[in-house]
Amino acid sequence: GPTLAATNPITITDDKLHLGESTTVIIRFSEDIDASSFSIADLTVGGGANLSNLRSTGGGTTTWEVTLTAPGLTEHAVNPASVNSSTGNKIRVNLAQITDLAGNAGAGTAVSTVSYDIDVDPPRVTITLAD
Repeated sequence: GPTLAATNPITITDDKLHLGESTTVIIRFSEDIDASSFSIADLTVGGGANLSNLRSTGGGTTTWEVTLTAPGLTEHAVNPASVNSSTGNKIRVNLAQITDLAGNAGAGTAVSTVSYDIDVDPPRVTITLAD
């Protein structure tokens, strides 16, 4: 069954995200996969981030991109206790749900070797007046 590629299986364009900031995550498989067997539901991310716009790139089904977005100002304002800054967040791929073009399923879960950080603390200004 399919596995992640041996070289650069998961890469992140920007690994330092702020409130509402998005970046592109690239996922590379060892072989072409059945596009209908892979969805955002097969991916797990940390830090309260969200995923969207999963798409195959490069004309085949080996390389995929997905947009990773940090929690936004609205989520932070509505529920500040649950939206915190975090470091070392990983991306997990549930390979057991993904099949190659021959119908063979992958096994287990692959975890990214790269990580990303989320900074949700808004900037603060300190003004000092001197007389």
